[in-house]
Amino acid sequence: MILAVEMLVKLVWKDIACTARKPVEFSGMLVFAAAAAVVVAYAALFAGDRAPVYAISLFLVPAFISMFVAFTGFIREFEEGTLDSLRVAPIGGELIFFSKLFFSFILIGVVTAAYELLVVFFTGGDVSLLNPYLQMLALSYIVYLAATASLASSMLVYSSAKSVLVPVVLLVLVLPVGQSYIPLYMDAIAGIVSLQPLLSIWVVSLGYSLIASALSRTALF
Repeated sequence: MILAVEMLVKLVWKDIACTARKPVEFSGMLVFAAAAAVVVAYAALFAGDRAPVYAISLFLVPAFISMFVAFTGFIREFEEGTLDSLRVAPIGGELIFFSKLFFSFILIGVVTAAYELLVVFFTGGDVSLLNPYLQMLALSYIVYLAATASLASSMLVYSSAKSVLVPVVLLVLVLPVGQSYIPLYMDAIAGIVSLQPLLSIWVVSLGYSLIASALSRTALF
């Protein structure tokens, strides 16, 4: 177990180091987050009720960020010629998938946090998006997005039309489930806290991650 955790950390750190060596990808995500924050803040300032604006944005912005992130997973390994080495390494396919999932979770989480802080700045200090209960809901959504981005990356790694198919696959897999977060987000912004939907949504996200891992193994390993 300890060896598996150490290997997982090494794989995630490898992806972080690779992203640091090529900051253009991460910079592009931050630029998108900044642009989205400006638009959302402007809409919120002129909205009678800001809750729907914030809720929809917290559904859409991480989803679009996950499209960028999908290209930093298995697809990047393939483009850099390291995928075959990874496949034949004495590492379980599930461990490799979860390393991509954790890396995607970190990346989506960091950019989403930057987006939220920028919204607070552009709205003059409205901290509605920093609600702790709202953040717990958003984290479960980011887990779901990270699993979906990693799965799409593994399924379409050899496709010649991956630049078109990855966003399509992500939208198909994210939209039906992701929309269920909007009313939960609105309740959280309104100060309504309930543990049952929070636990339920976390069970769905974690269970989906396990299913995505199995599907990834079938598709890639």
